[in-house]
Amino acid sequence: MTARNSILVLPDGSLVSASGKLLYFSIDRFRKDIAEGDSCFVCGANPKDKKFNDEHVIPNWVLRECNISRAAMTLPNEEAYPYARYKVPCCVECNTELGSRVERPISELFKSGYANFVKSIREDSRGAYGLLFRLFHWLNLLFLKTHLKDRSLPLFLDRRIGIEKLSEIYDWASLHHIHCISRLHFTNPNIDYRAIGSIFILPALNFETFDRFDYGDLHDAKTMFVRINDIAVIAVMNDSCGCWSSRPEFINKWVKGPLSPIQLREILARLGYLNTLIKERPKFFSDIHQGEYRISVETPPDVEIDACDASVLGEMIFSACKQFLKFMVCHDPAELERNIKSGRWTFIVDADGKFIEQQVAP
Repeated sequence: MTARNSILVLPDGSLVSASGKLLYFSIDRFRKDIAEGDSCFVCGANPKDKKFNDEHVIPNWVLRECNISRAAMTLPNEEAYPYARYKVPCCVECNTELGSRVERPISELFKSGYANFVKSIREDSRGAYGLLFRLFHWLNLLFLKTHLKDRSLPLFLDRRIGIEKLSEIYDWASLHHIHCISRLHFTNPNIDYRAIGSIFILPALNFETFDRFDYGDLHDAKTMFVRINDIAVIAVMNDSCGCWSSRPEFINKWVKGPLSPIQLREILARLGYLNTLIKERPKFFSDIHQGEYRISVETPPDVEIDACDASVLGEMIFSACKQFLKFMVCHDPAELERNIKSGRWTFIVDADGKFIEQQVAP
């Protein structure tokens, strides 16, 4: 163990403050204690040493606001899983702090409605302490908790097919930076503003046939979206605003009004695929700078995007949207599937480039 001013560097590379707070998990410690263990995902405490009450993956305020406390979500394996049981290991102390320091201000932001939500974000000028960073922090928390929970959920409903868990295909090292961002409220680092990812705030339609809450993500592409009432937020977690800088046409030029569930899923897929096309990726790191814990990033001078493979894009859009296709009026579902997978189909604009105001029947 070595000391750099008031921060201790443990043999595995983890960083601890003079007061004993674990500021930074090394990748190996993150994998062992959090991704594959049962320690508190915030402070790292062992359940033998502190009282645990676990953290809801979908926050309690969302369950109440959207009236889904007794509802169930649909997992990737098509299993219905109650939101009330959808939790990850967390100690009582950290759970309480998450509620007061993170969830409360974010809940007020979402409850204000789309217009006020956008206005608050635009008018805020606090930089790394502002609402946009707080929102990105919260989105990282949601993404991380979702995939930590996948450790206990079966990949197949039919155990005769296999007994693997949803998380067994994950590269946990790729979630390490997201874990660092998820702990901002706990570690209070000196953070580089470029560590934030692309965030798109979009108006959403509410349908009586769908929940007022929706969530989806693409693990490999590190892209996710959440919809609460009339507000949809789509974020790329690891691009250092690369996707935003490329000014995607499918958002900036196509979107002219509130989006339906299937349109939001298409944008999720398009942004996820765009993220995979970034040639030189940003490199995130944590270290000690002038005696303080720091989260920073090395970025290329310009964002360069590889050529699009329409068939790969089409497969991603189909995968993201397929659960909503059953709600569409379609004379030939097989032809629709082929069109979507071709990568030349969109639910957002028509053949003349005009925004489609509604695609899913209410």
